[in-house]
Amino acid sequence: MSLYFVPANRQNLELSIEQDVPPERLAPFVPDDVIREIQDRAGMEGIRCWAMTPTKRSIFDAMHPGDIVLMSEKGTRRFTHCAQVTFKLESKALGDDLWPIRGEKSWELIYFLRNIRRVSIPKAEFVIRFGYQPNFDVAGATLVSTERVRDFEARHGPIEDWFDLPYFREELPEDRVELHDEVISDYSADNVAVVTKRRRLHAKFAAKIKANYGAACAMCGITEQDFLVAGHIVAWSEDEKNRLNPANGLCLCVLHDRAFERGYLIIDDGFHIRMNRHIHPDSPLGNQLKQLDGLRLRLPVSHPPDLELLKRHRDKFPLWSG
Repeated sequence: MSLYFVPANRQNLELSIEQDVPPERLAPFVPDDVIREIQDRAGMEGIRCWAMTPTKRSIFDAMHPGDIVLMSEKGTRRFTHCAQVTFKLESKALGDDLWPIRGEKSWELIYFLRNIRRVSIPKAEFVIRFGYQPNFDVAGATLVSTERVRDFEARHGPIEDWFDLPYFREELPEDRVELHDEVISDYSADNVAVVTKRRRLHAKFAAKIKANYGAACAMCGITEQDFLVAGHIVAWSEDEKNRLNPANGLCLCVLHDRAFERGYLIIDDGFHIRMNRHIHPDSPLGNQLKQLDGLRLRLPVSHPPDLELLKRHRDKFPLWSG
């Protein structure tokens, strides 16, 4: 998780943060499949978005799903909104259409947000907690350094807790473990140290997978966190070298995770979801799963599923046909 301080003005906040942006507003500038992806990640809040100018290219490139954006509205001397990143795209034409209030450069580096929270935090007091001077000015998008965030959290607790936001951490807050140092050879339930270490590693893996998929089920798109899990394509116990490989992970809801794990659903080489033909299509389960049959998996921001690992998963289920 990274933290960004960004400036905001009242007119633009009203247009794309305090109300949702209709999908048809995006349609002239964004392909239909990308709009569907944005909608899926937006959930019930609807499409909300903000942007940077091209001068902030390096900051935009560093932004990932799950990162936290804290907005400082001009003239208030306060941070007034916070949210989490879900998706990014570049479009000067869309930026010009969405936000009439701009400077010399267009808002063309666009990022989409959810979990919008209204806050009222005195800016001078809050930036001091991150080691900045009280007169620190959020004149442009600022990526707060990892060191400043860690120091803040060591003294004040997780940033997510301040704003009641979900966790999408790639690292555990305590007992951080370097992945390349981990070699687990004893899987017995009696080996408590190994079990604890495995849980920590899986928690780190799971946080990365969920963030990579924008905290949404890759099959059906639901975003309710209580129903999402990060699972392996090839199980932990079956492939030691790919245990923590993000290309061996899928973010799925609990139903589709179990259906994939047990071979009721598979994914072909074109990333299409296929239902096992031995499931009766009119059974209660068949009625649920056949809605996905032939649909394309929602792909992650990075590390798409490894095709060889998907094949190994398919090969486990000899009853599969079609």
